Amino acid sequence: MNPVRLALAALLLFLAPAHLFGAEKHLFGGPCEYQSYPGKATIAVSKPRPLAPGEQNPGYQPYTVTFTFAPGGPVPRGLYEPDRQYRLTLTDGSDPGPEFVAKYSLKPGHSRDCLLQVIKKGTCTPVIFFFPGLDSSDYSLPR
Repeated sequence: MNPVRLALAALLLFLAPAHLFGAEKHLFGGPCEYQSYPGKATIAVSKPRPLAPGEQNPGYQPYTVTFTFAPGGPVPRGLYEPDRQYRLTLTDGSDPGPEFVAKYSLKPGHSRDCLLQVIKKGTCTPVIFFFPGLDSSDYSLPR
């Protein structure tokens, strides 16, 4: 074999990442498990927000909606922060519009049942807030 080709082949094998040869395996996503904590969410802010510079116009007036969460029992400290305001968004991460805010009564001071879900196992979203009766995928509404 040509010595140049032999040297290139050796160099390629030396520089090839180990995971190509099965030496290292990673878990991405996968089944996740959550611990649930029922409580109440109280809307802190619900107001129209201006579009950010360079932000694409969604075709409706986006609203900033934030809430606080009061658990019905003890919740371990860590991923959940008790004195924090959390942002309510639609499933795709976008802000709701005025029709959504009105339909679900998302006005400051309004409280509603809420379920805090904190991850126990896996690599999914670490903290999820679920609002019974509120469809965060309710895209049929003009937003």
